[in-house]
Amino acid sequence: MKKILLCALAIAMITALTIPSSALAQQGKKAWTLMLYFVPDSKIENSLIKNINDIAKIGSGPDLNIVLMFDYASSKPTSYSLVERGGVKILKELGETNMGSPQVFYDFIKFSMANYPAEHYALIINSHGSGWESYYGAGSSSSGAQLDSQIPINSAYQRPLDFSGSDISGFERAIAYDDDPSDCLTLKELKKAMGMASKAFNDSKKIDLFIADACLFSMIEAAYELRDVSSIIMGSISTIPGSGLDYRSIASEITKNPKTGAADLSKTIAKTFTASSYGDNILAGIDTGAIEPLAAAFSDLAAKLLKVSGKRSFTGISKIGDVDKYCDILNIADSILNKKVSFANDAAYPEIAAQAKIVKDKLSAALSALSASGSFRSGFGGISVYWPDKTRYPKYKPLYKVLDFSTKFQWDEFLDSQLLGIAPQSSSAVRSGVSNLVTELDGAFLTLRQNAQLNEKTNAANESAKIEHLKKIIVDNTVKAHKTGDYKTVHETLRDIRNSKSIDTATKNKMINDLKQGVGPINK
Repeated sequence: MKKILLCALAIAMITALTIPSSALAQQGKKAWTLMLYFVPDSKIENSLIKNINDIAKIGSGPDLNIVLMFDYASSKPTSYSLVERGGVKILKELGETNMGSPQVFYDFIKFSMANYPAEHYALIINSHGSGWESYYGAGSSSSGAQLDSQIPINSAYQRPLDFSGSDISGFERAIAYDDDPSDCLTLKELKKAMGMASKAFNDSKKIDLFIADACLFSMIEAAYELRDVSSIIMGSISTIPGSGLDYRSIASEITKNPKTGAADLSKTIAKTFTASSYGDNILAGIDTGAIEPLAAAFSDLAAKLLKVSGKRSFTGISKIGDVDKYCDILNIADSILNKKVSFANDAAYPEIAAQAKIVKDKLSAALSALSASGSFRSGFGGISVYWPDKTRYPKYKPLYKVLDFSTKFQWDEFLDSQLLGIAPQSSSAVRSGVSNLVTELDGAFLTLRQNAQLNEKTNAANESAKIEHLKKIIVDNTVKAHKTGDYKTVHETLRDIRNSKSIDTATKNKMINDLKQGVGPINK
């Protein structure tokens, strides 16, 4: 939830006459299209209008389109608009919309890309946010978690729907809170809508920059979920002031330097945000092309923590602000290295400390930008992870288990042990089958070869980290299956490895030998 400024200015937004939809014509391709998805409530509406007035001081130009969707908290209709220098031109009025609907979100991206094409796209959601979790409650935890395939989005434009009386309790929520009808977008809804739009209207390329001008979004879970749909993810591990980003500087930077890339633009956005905001603030840019090594390293840290023989307590980890469910990853690593933990004398500690150093290195490599002020200047790395208390975790556990980060890595198993005192669980009910992991491994080898031909060093490092992690968990999960008497999975895994087209022979042989050593003699 955004921090609210203690002032209420009467701010007027300049608008021109509405353009009939039939008169809309696709613009020539520009350098950048900036897509603004603004979801205010009555508390922050004036701040969001001020953001629009600020960016309108620069406005669209020869190299920049600024397309806006604004859902008034008042009775004014939601609209698509083009932000021009000095004002806003309404392009299409939509009536009342549910900004928490993935269909509405997709329709806006589609409209922007189809009518205002560009070489590069940046997408900003300006709203309340609560990380991956929801302050509406546990959402669908009682009725089953929402999977990617269960998110309904029609590629054709959908007219605004009347949501009065609709039951929307079956969806977990994360960002873009729309008070009417009490809905918001989940990580999986963001991923699906952005992916579908990019595939159809951006030659299947990732959106260059996704920015959450909303609280608590800079999480490893969010970056990993969106790794295939946006090159850089930006957000804060903490709350964001009601004043939000410095929108004028964003438009100014693109206008002055239209050839700027997403990484350089993320540095400008982070720096100007902390310079223009009051209090303690932090904003990070996460390079999703480097998220796999960080996720794998952090998962390995979780696995090593599970080896501690006695109680695990952490005195050096501070919760972020008044939030009791997220922790900064750098803060976690430093607490281990500074021995502010109960297991500093445990036999597993040296191995854990060595892994904590690796996590710090991978964290630094994953950042495209980081700017902090006040108390965030020291001890915070800009990327957080879910670590709630033992009362909160059981309510959200079913939802957390289906996130991409949880299905592949072991932090959720650490939470199971640390918070609930239960043995590490592989969460077989929601984890991808071993066969799917072998398919992913085969695809990673193919991508690695393609990257080598294109000299894509960053992506190559990402795929290499993915390969090493997948090799390990395929063997580990298959051995676990064997121990439970699931011999069918063992035979199918061996078959899938042998039949894979892109995994090299040396890797196949090594994995097969590791499996044989882990399970012993294999009988039909």
